Amino acid sequence: MKIKNRIRKYISISLVAELLLSAVLLSGCGIFTVNVPSQTEEAATTATEPETTPPEELDVFEGDYSGDIDRFLNDLSGKNYNGAVARIVTVRKNLVVPDENSSKVLSEDLHERNDAVEKTLGVSLSCDERDAETLYLELREAVRSGSYYADIVMYPQYKIGSYVTGGAVLNLNSLPGFESAGGYYYQSAVAAATGGDALYAVAGPASLNSDGLSCIYFNKDIITALGIESPYSLADRGEWTIDKYIQYANSAGAIDGEYYGYGAQNTQTYLSDVFYFGSGETLTTSVQGYYPALSLGSERCLSVIEKIKSATVTAESSGNALTAIETFAANKTLFLVDRVDTMKTLAASGVNWGLLPIPKYDAAQEKYLTYANSEDALFISAVPTSPNYELTSDLIACMNIVTYGYTKDAYVTNATYYYLRDNESVRMLDKVVSNPVFDFAYSFASTYNSIPSATFMAVRNTVSGVSTLQRYINMWARQFENSMYYLFDVEE
Repeated sequence: MKIKNRIRKYISISLVAELLLSAVLLSGCGIFTVNVPSQTEEAATTATEPETTPPEELDVFEGDYSGDIDRFLNDLSGKNYNGAVARIVTVRKNLVVPDENSSKVLSEDLHERNDAVEKTLGVSLSCDERDAETLYLELREAVRSGSYYADIVMYPQYKIGSYVTGGAVLNLNSLPGFESAGGYYYQSAVAAATGGDALYAVAGPASLNSDGLSCIYFNKDIITALGIESPYSLADRGEWTIDKYIQYANSAGAIDGEYYGYGAQNTQTYLSDVFYFGSGETLTTSVQGYYPALSLGSERCLSVIEKIKSATVTAESSGNALTAIETFAANKTLFLVDRVDTMKTLAASGVNWGLLPIPKYDAAQEKYLTYANSEDALFISAVPTSPNYELTSDLIACMNIVTYGYTKDAYVTNATYYYLRDNESVRMLDKVVSNPVFDFAYSFASTYNSIPSATFMAVRNTVSGVSTLQRYINMWARQFENSMYYLFDVEE
């Protein structure tokens, strides 16, 4: 089965022209130079666009993913559902269909994705939005009464435990032809929703909220004043590590009364988690056919925690998490560890900023990794009362297959037009959104208190000096193990 390639070409436009997006076929991949519009009519009237003039020319990176997509489509059943309505209920509708605040770039991508899904499966997509609690209550009641609610639901990761224990979602392994190992799902997300013999949800590019991912903003003028190498150069060489972050933050903080080493506002409560996962560590191991297990306590894990202490507790901080962004915008802070969507605020500021991925543990680590906060990360589940499980299986897969690669590129392109200030930030943002990571601990944290206590709270409290990691493991490892036995089944 093949569909028309989802390849687009961004054309050059003048600073006074209206932003246009053309979705056309082209082969290969490469770099296209675009003239970025300043204060177009859309930017002036859409709340999500900043009222600033971006640099005149930035490079837009895009790839040709058609070969991967053609290969992935072989996982579908090949059936045509003859115009059947495929209903999606989600906590974030603009990840499925554009709304009035969606930019032209992102709207075009969603329209193109949805059109590809409808044509490939022969369905008509329908989407409704609910808040997480309402969605859960309605879904649970529908399942109890045996009535139709939706074909798939999309909800935050932290709610998975509630949905599972409430019997509101289906084991995806029971769907006909469902292939969780397909390259179009994030494999750490598959692990994060796996318990024993069951897989309860998946996350892929179709459900990723890139706004909520973490990154690091840095003050380029302070880097120049300190006379140190640009972190862009380090990141390009694969040498942007937590040790380099600590070194640079300490250099800025050492200038008494002049600069802070770092600040964090929206990420303050889970700052340890950001660096922990950026360093390539995990809290748990969850593989189908086994009970989830703790993965804390290794020598590398302890080393990572010590480095996080140096990066957060010891480093000179701007202090007040409520004003960290404001302090950074006032040219007082070298690093701001925050959400990707903070760039929308900084775009209107006077600070000369750049964007970086979360640092790696060391240069040997293969990729830059970005922790996907469980309140922002959406997962997709199947509903037990769906009338056609084969359609459900195809729908979940197809949405992620035809989203593969292109939605990420569209997000980076949108940021390039409206928020980013240099080509280096374009490359760095691509690294940030390319490798989100998830962990089982957040999926079921609300189910038993042994789960957070034995995992992310153990790390956070060890970093802050409340206790030691070993003490937490001694106190909670057995309770965690017992919780897994209560929650999940493993066929002997």
